[in-house]
Amino acid sequence: MRVGDEVLWDVAEHATLFIEPNAPQAGAGRITFAVAGLDALLERLTRQGIEHNPIETYLNGVRHVKISDPDGNAIAFAEPPDAASASPRQVRG
Repeated sequence: MRVGDEVLWDVAEHATLFIEPNAPQAGAGRITFAVAGLDALLERLTRQGIEHNPIETYLNGVRHVKISDPDGNAIAFAEPPDAASASPRQVRG
């Protein structure tokens, strides 16, 4: 859904992605998705030639990794500690 220049994208029942253009910060954007099965996802991306930064583990147990494009934009994936012990969802390729 568009609201002026802004875009709202419902990615799940209780998850909405809000995108707002901001020219002064172009090339510095990042979005983080919570995932289950982080290792399987990273293996799939690596097989497709997509490199990622080292995985960080925060004090709260969240495992986080960032993937940047040449312009400095980034997408990140974070796996909560309870998701690591749950059975991972099938990663489609």
